Amino acid sequence: MLRVLARPWCLFFTLFFFFTLFFFWHVHMTTSAVADPAPPSDCPRPARPYHTLLTASSGAYQLWQTRVFHHHYLRIQRQDRCGEVGGFTRLLTQPAGAKPDGLMAVMRTVVVAELAKGEDLGFVVLNRPNSVVKAFESGQLVFEERFVLVCETDHLLLKPMPNLASESEAVGYPFHYMLPTKNPKTVAIVRRFAGSDAAAAAVQQVGPSPVLVLVESLKRVASDWLKISFDLKRDPEADAEFGWVLQMCMCTCMCMCTCMCMCMCTCMCMCTCMCMCMTMLCMHAGGAPDVDVALLTRLFHS
Repeated sequence: MLRVLARPWCLFFTLFFFFTLFFFWHVHMTTSAVADPAPPSDCPRPARPYHTLLTASSGAYQLWQTRVFHHHYLRIQRQDRCGEVGGFTRLLTQPAGAKPDGLMAVMRTVVVAELAKGEDLGFVVLNRPNSVVKAFESGQLVFEERFVLVCETDHLLLKPMPNLASESEAVGYPFHYMLPTKNPKTVAIVRRFAGSDAAAAAVQQVGPSPVLVLVESLKRVASDWLKISFDLKRDPEADAEFGWVLQMCMCTCMCMCTCMCMCMCTCMCMCTCMCMCMTMLCMHAGGAPDVDVALLTRLFHS
């Protein structure tokens, strides 16, 4: 062996081999240690990340929708140039005693027992505000981010959404079928739950999701959102007038009670957007955020 290495050409190739190994090892170590590139100059500094909160229930259909939603969430998170698409949580309601589903190993999941039959007044959507309230009360719903994007399983994220919300303004989506001035009966119901003409006039046709809002604002309105949701469902006139959008209106009404102006919108949209109430409530409650519906409209249609 020594005699072979003693030959000049053999020694040369041996040294070349080890030098090449060292070179590629050095390149690998230095490139992997390089910090992530700075965000583009048009990105907000410092970054204002938001948490994505997906409200979901059990069942094969929702499991499929959840998997599709999470797939696209991961895709746009990779595409996010400004570091605003933060963490992800699925808020899942399940029957008491149900076994964990297969998605719990794939995504962060907070589980809340769904309302028992009868407790939900025959309206399963009441589980949405109930799950948010219970998860906050239990301390399970904790985010590193200061903002949260509330979504449902039938939403589809096609591109990264910038954080359009602020400390004093939430962002919601305007639903064309949530009209607080649809007809005289609607106007009267909204006025009754809102508490005044001024509060009713301020109700916006947005729902509880998609809503991008300060986490503290969501916490502040959650309990009232839940209460108003049940009050609207128990009201025969409101239940008959709003139908499936009652849940959306509940959210708006809830906000209205705390901030009369948002309640109307929530009452009318209760079924479809229970969260509406929350947003409205936040608006009216001291320093709570207003809702810019135009921003999300442009984003979703661009």
